[in-house]
Amino acid sequence: GNVFIISLAGGELSAASTPTELTTIVLAAGSAAPTAVCVDPAEAEAISADGGVVTLGSAAPCDGSAAAPSPPLSSLSPTLSPTEPSELLAPPSPPQDASLVLTASLMGTSVDVSYSSAIPLSGIEFLLQDGTGSPLAATGASGGAADADGVEVATGDNGNVLIFSLTGTAVNSSASLVPLTSISLASAPASGVACLTSAVGATVDAIEVEAGISVGACDSGSGEAPSPQPSAGSRVSLSTMLSADGTSVFIFYTSDKDLAGVEFVLRDGNQTPLRVSGGSGGATEAAGLEVHTGDSKTVVIFSSGTSTLPAAASDTLLTTLVLESAPVDGAVCLGSGQGIAASTFELVDVDVSAAACEGDSSGEAPSTPPVSIGLTLSVALSSDSSALDVSYTSDQELAGVEFVLMDGQAGQMLQLGAAGSGGEAEVAGLDVKIGSNGNVIVISLMGGTLAPASSATLLTTIPLDAPPAASACLMNGHGVTSPSLFQIEANVSASACEEAGGGLPSPPSSSGVALFAELAGSQVRLSYTSERPLTGMELVLLDGAGNPVSTSGGSGGLAEELGFTVAGGASPPSGKVAVFSLSGATLPAAGSWTSLTLVDITPPATGVACIESAVAILDDVPALVDVDVSISACNVGASPPAPPGTTPPSPPAPPGSALAEVRVSVAGVSSDGVVTVSAASTQTFLGFEFSLRGPDGHPVALIDTGSDPTGAASNAGFSINLGATKVTAVDLSGQGMGPLVEGTPLVVLHTGLADARATEVCVQSAIFTTVDVRDMSVETDCDAGEGPPPATDVTLVVRDVSAAGSVSILYSAMAPASVFDLH
Repeated sequence: GNVFIISLAGGELSAASTPTELTTIVLAAGSAAPTAVCVDPAEAEAISADGGVVTLGSAAPCDGSAAAPSPPLSSLSPTLSPTEPSELLAPPSPPQDASLVLTASLMGTSVDVSYSSAIPLSGIEFLLQDGTGSPLAATGASGGAADADGVEVATGDNGNVLIFSLTGTAVNSSASLVPLTSISLASAPASGVACLTSAVGATVDAIEVEAGISVGACDSGSGEAPSPQPSAGSRVSLSTMLSADGTSVFIFYTSDKDLAGVEFVLRDGNQTPLRVSGGSGGATEAAGLEVHTGDSKTVVIFSSGTSTLPAAASDTLLTTLVLESAPVDGAVCLGSGQGIAASTFELVDVDVSAAACEGDSSGEAPSTPPVSIGLTLSVALSSDSSALDVSYTSDQELAGVEFVLMDGQAGQMLQLGAAGSGGEAEVAGLDVKIGSNGNVIVISLMGGTLAPASSATLLTTIPLDAPPAASACLMNGHGVTSPSLFQIEANVSASACEEAGGGLPSPPSSSGVALFAELAGSQVRLSYTSERPLTGMELVLLDGAGNPVSTSGGSGGLAEELGFTVAGGASPPSGKVAVFSLSGATLPAAGSWTSLTLVDITPPATGVACIESAVAILDDVPALVDVDVSISACNVGASPPAPPGTTPPSPPAPPGSALAEVRVSVAGVSSDGVVTVSAASTQTFLGFEFSLRGPDGHPVALIDTGSDPTGAASNAGFSINLGATKVTAVDLSGQGMGPLVEGTPLVVLHTGLADARATEVCVQSAIFTTVDVRDMSVETDCDAGEGPPPATDVTLVVRDVSAAGSVSILYSAMAPASVFDLH
């Protein structure tokens, strides 16, 4: 007879001052019609919007007494001190320190599991037990977010439940508790209790997250349990053999028990993950399991059904993997091996020592670059001396190359053309940037890479505006590996410049470029300063634990205003962010912190974002320079330090709100009615207009003193026009002004507001226009509710209603009114 009415998606019942139909309850089929129906007042509760429990009266109590009076509506007010909520009716909000919350509710022979999570999850694991600590055998699961999001749910006879995806699909985030899945039990627990323990989740970045399970936990505490450890008693091993032609890898295994699945990473001898296009044959195919490779380069062997890999006492072919390309060093190794025991679904450690990556039995990639990288660069003059052909060899993928071209014997800079073309750089979609000082940068700001090359391969052809006096040579050659982004030296001995005479001046030791990251929900706001114009930037965003943040692009800020593209990293998450222009636009020098862009991210579980490996490309001398990111050393709680002589920007808007391009407000009102209006802007604006709202809610009358109002607008050459209540300004030169830091005095106006306080005056109806005549997004102090409310010019009131149905309406008006339109 228990009835629960609740929304797991945050819905609420509206207030009702008169009896309102709540629901119709259908009795079980075949049951006898009751002679009467009653409500037990002791069990009748309601949950107010703030989570407090209010006991309800009943008009039909079960004890036959007089109807208990219903409580007044005020008893649902959030100002009351609520009692403890019912666990079933009001699950607690997720704790602030937990990204994942799970709850369990026993429904006969099934357990309904609900969840909330601040971030998407690639997997969830937990144990189902009864109240005595015994595991609950499950026979399957269905429904909920797991089905809707297309993830698999595997259940074991020891109560273990695994929720995962073989295709990279994630369980979506949810701010409130929603159904995750319904687990079918072999039989109802004798104790009448089903509970959760050992609950953990994994983010899409493979970061483990402990789950809060205070509701539905198997003990009286928090319910949190350490992650299940791999079974120590199991013996599983993996080994490899590369085929003679280097296009496939044979994987062998041994195991003392049946396995539901195996997972491992395949790498070459330089620790670079090998791309696998598929797998077939062996025990995997014979047992009906599937080989999943995906974009993560992790190989997963699993069955979405009940198939298992049989135990194997000696080396047995597991599967044959097909490689997209042969490893350049002819070596293959295994890392990160794990197995899943059949029936129990426990994690099992896998011994990969027979094929472990050198120096690391776990297979984790080292944090230092490979010792031998085999990058060479050479240059040759075309037969007509009109261009230079630059060639390269490399034993691995490259994210970019940089070098300097010189006149070999004269020790002078070459007169190079505007850009390079052709060769592998153009094929791979990399850009060739050329500086007037002979510096050449070959780089992709969209994730393109140069393929390995075992013999001299044309990299790019660079035109010459004038032939060299003697010959062309190379110096200062460097490369950047992919995907590890290690900087490596290039061997340029085949075309090296002589040390003596002339030479290229080194790039400035200090680039004067700095970046700052501010985490705001599912975005990271990037701000920059620079002493010189820039043509692009590239950086890597990490969380507080040093893991790459998943990025997907960006918008807003100066980058969008100037037509720059903001590109995120590929899958798996790399943390890369590239800011570049395909039209040759430049980012201007910025002496104060300037909003660059808002990067869309998957919020890190650590709640921290920082910048690493940041570089910028100078416009006047196209050189790749390091960017100062010391102010973003994973300390997102602080505002960035301002460069000398500037004012730091205001903090970003709260998560979920739009970041206005312009903020304008009243900074002060003097005793003689002089109003100072200040502004902050993320970019250049050409014109603006606004009016002031006074203490009475009406526009403030402006006083024309016969000379232009003072302030930053006047100093920048803006022509300012004062109307009766409106300020209009425009820069007729077309240059405009901005960006502006918070608190910049935009204009100082004379009014008749003697002795008014600044809180009694605000800016309203503001419009700012960019140099390309686009209206900018503007926030004023009036918009923010910091000033007086607008005046009501007309008031209408219903006086009475006659028995015949006529209505008398009274009005008052601040000015003559000619038309009324009302209902």
